Amino acid sequence: MDVCNTHDWAQLIRISSRKNPYVVHELEIGDIFSFDFLGDTRNSPLIQRKKDCANNDFLISHVVYLQFKKDFPGIVYFKEKFDDNEFQQINLIRQKRQPLLLPESIPLQSKNPIPISTKKYQHLQDLLQRIPESLKEYYRNLPHGKENEEDE
Repeated sequence: MDVCNTHDWAQLIRISSRKNPYVVHELEIGDIFSFDFLGDTRNSPLIQRKKDCANNDFLISHVVYLQFKKDFPGIVYFKEKFDDNEFQQINLIRQKRQPLLLPESIPLQSKNPIPISTKKYQHLQDLLQRIPESLKEYYRNLPHGKENEEDE
C-alpha cells in the first residue's frame, strides 16, 4: 500500500489490526480548537503550574495519559506510566477561592489551512517524482510561505 497523504495513513491504520480493528477519526479544520485564551493573561481562568496536587514536579513531557472530567473543570488527571494504577492530579485553576468561569464556546484554531514553510514546501516538491500523478496537484497547491521558516 502506498502512503502518500493523510487519508492513506488513516487507511493503513484502519487495516493494521484485523482482530481488533482501530477506529480512525480523520480531523478536519473545524475539529481543531484554540485553548490559548484560557491561560494566556493574568486574568485568564487557568494557569500553568509546575507542581501537581501532591507537590511533585509536573512535566507534561513525562505524561503518557490525560483524563478530563466534566464535573471537575480545571483539574487534569494524568499518568506518567501506562501501568500506573492511580491517576495523579494537577489543579490549573488560577484563583481557587472564586468559582471557575469558563466560556460557553471555544474558538477555532484557524478557519483556513495553516501554510507550511517554504522550505518544507520545496522538500515536498522535490519528492513529487515519487508521488502518483493523481496526487501531484494536491502537493503543488499546498498553502506555503509561512514566515516561520524553521521547519525542515
